[in-house]
Amino acid sequence: MSVRGGGVRGALGRLYDLLPGKRIVLDPLRRMVRLPEPVFRHLHFRGIFTVRAGPGSFRLRHHGTQIENEIFWMGLEGGWEPATLRLWLRLAATAATVVDVGANTGVFALAARAVNRTARVVAIEPVEEVWRRLDDNCRLNGGTVETVRAAATDRDGTAELLVPEGENPLSASLEPGGYAGDLPLRLVQVTAVRLDSLLGATSAPPVLIKVDVEGHEAAVLRGLGGRMGALRPVLFVEVRTEAAAVALSGLLEPQGYRYFHIHERAWPTPAKVIRPLPGGLNYLCCGEGVARDLGLAGSTPATPRGAAPTRSSTSA
Repeated sequence: MSVRGGGVRGALGRLYDLLPGKRIVLDPLRRMVRLPEPVFRHLHFRGIFTVRAGPGSFRLRHHGTQIENEIFWMGLEGGWEPATLRLWLRLAATAATVVDVGANTGVFALAARAVNRTARVVAIEPVEEVWRRLDDNCRLNGGTVETVRAAATDRDGTAELLVPEGENPLSASLEPGGYAGDLPLRLVQVTAVRLDSLLGATSAPPVLIKVDVEGHEAAVLRGLGGRMGALRPVLFVEVRTEAAAVALSGLLEPQGYRYFHIHERAWPTPAKVIRPLPGGLNYLCCGEGVARDLGLAGSTPATPRGAAPTRSSTSA
């Protein structure tokens, strides 16, 4: 049981955690029956399981977290960020370079490797305890994903990272105010790296980049410098705040990107501006050719309610 506390419920949760061999029982169970989320969220374990990714697969170590549990029970394209992952797999299959910034434990990077054995795949994660899990998962899969323990930003050197306390410290950010939770924060000095420094001059297009860094997304992309225009990467970016949206729009609009809001339970919808919207935090940002290949090019961009229209972004 994933919810622990005092009393009978907390005691049952701790007892469940101590039970041995849970994966041996739960693995065939997930193949026989589709359990609803209110049930399976209590049925977790710690151990290694296999994740199907398109025609391929990868191994993932379950640490009892929500993301891992949703993937275990519902599959890569059925639970956690399903629409984003469906698009990611499709685009990763033909990319020459794939970069996962804010990689957490490596789901996106490992999924890209599973569908594309020839691409260079780089996973960047600054929080040491999370990076250890990322690196462990990549080693489980042959070590063919490059893992980098650093914070991607617009400068090389060091930076101060705000990290939530807890066993699984997600949502760390270089951005003051980037963390929206209620856990206490600690300040950690980490290595800072620009993407153009990290990738070097040899990374080949097409390039696919996912950026999930709690409001610091525009600074990460500024770290591509002049290579932004040369590579014209296809981007998946998380947008949590208006400030992050404005910064991203200011960076991408002059480059001719089109924006598609990814509603996690529906096909992406075009937008004239980037804004935080319900239904999903992620945007696909790409040129006209990629949009056409995905069947999105004929879509009419919609202006979010309450947003002032801006000039349309169309790919050159």
